Amino acid sequence: MKEKKICFICSRGGHLTELEPLLDEFNGKNSFFVTEGATDTQGMADYYLTYFNRKDNKKGIYARRLIKNIVESLKILHRERPDYVISTGAIVCVPLLFLSKLYGSKIIYIESAARVSSKSNTGRLIYPISDHFFVQWKSLLKKYGKKAEYFGNLLT
Repeated sequence: MKEKKICFICSRGGHLTELEPLLDEFNGKNSFFVTEGATDTQGMADYYLTYFNRKDNKKGIYARRLIKNIVESLKILHRERPDYVISTGAIVCVPLLFLSKLYGSKIIYIESAARVSSKSNTGRLIYPISDHFFVQWKSLLKKYGKKAEYFGNLLT
């Protein structure tokens, strides 16, 4: 039986901090990691890294970077063909998550621990396509609905 391949994707900062315990657990297994290119992610040489451009709010630039993100996501998916994609967000991950679904991957989304009483924009977008949707606070269960599952805090 073929070993399942896992893609981990998140933006840098707090989203990466929350995903790191899972990265540590799967390090060396059939998995790879996608994040934004920045000085604080350059040292993560133990993982397969692909860099996305960060979101830029300057007029006109965001659309070009989104297109680059989509093209890069397609390249990654064509090359890697993950069975599962696990993400803690944020918005830079949305193109790869949607395209992964089209490629037949199972989507596992973990809502940020910073979201205690309200949905994130990424969570709103990914909830309908997710195969598993986890929240880190029980208070979010009623905000999202039946598919949401309480996970507990990743950092504790």
